[in-house]
Amino acid sequence: MTELTVEVVLALPETVLRKSLQLIPGATVAEAVEASGLMQHPNAPAELEGNVGVWNQPCDPGQELQAGDRVELYRPLTVDPMVARRRRAAHRQRGR
Repeated sequence: MTELTVEVVLALPETVLRKSLQLIPGATVAEAVEASGLMQHPNAPAELEGNVGVWNQPCDPGQELQAGDRVELYRPLTVDPMVARRRRAAHRQRGR
């Protein structure tokens, strides 16, 4: 039985944490995240549902992995994107 090589990534403001793992075929996203230990980091998301993806595509924690997949843990947004856009637009208008 051949193993899958996958990478689990947690991007933080100051650094990127990466763990390369060897998993059994049929392993899920949740199993990879658990095996990586990255959920123990204080800035990791509190739960997986809605905060995980594979190759920049949000996915279900129960999704089966393929060899070479990159599992990404997403941190919560610190600012709503629409609020940030309004602030930038207001700042540009004041600068004119």
